[in-house]
Amino acid sequence: MGSSEKRVSRYAKKPKSDKATLSFEITNYSTVKNMAVGKFVRSPTFAVGGYDWAIRFYPNGAKKQQITGSSNTVYLEFLTKNRKVRATYDIRLVKQATGSRQGVDLTFIVGGEKIAAHKFVLVARSSVFETELFGEMMEKEAQSLTIEDMQLA
Repeated sequence: MGSSEKRVSRYAKKPKSDKATLSFEITNYSTVKNMAVGKFVRSPTFAVGGYDWAIRFYPNGAKKQQITGSSNTVYLEFLTKNRKVRATYDIRLVKQATGSRQGVDLTFIVGGEKIAAHKFVLVARSSVFETELFGEMMEKEAQSLTIEDMQLA
């Protein structure tokens, strides 16, 4: 090592990582779907990693856009003051098809009874279903899943 070279050693702690799943359901969507551009519906405040967050849903976009047609916008809002954090997140919009068999692509069999389901809705709400239905597990090709040792309530 020459006299002009400096030896530098660095130590970095692995950043703290927390994970959470939130289901933010907008009930009576028909009452908010015609809100003005820039107007939003905010989720209740929730805490992850000791910090407060909320989700903002803009049914007609956050800003006037030059795009015609439907333009939903969703933001993750950091609410804790005087702090800086880095977050990665995955937001999925799910249009529920309640009472409809349209798009049903999975059937649960529980206690001999059949329950129709939408894989996309299950995956959006559960990382376990995401792994089972779209991961390397054999259930990803299944059209029905039998649940053993359980009865419907």
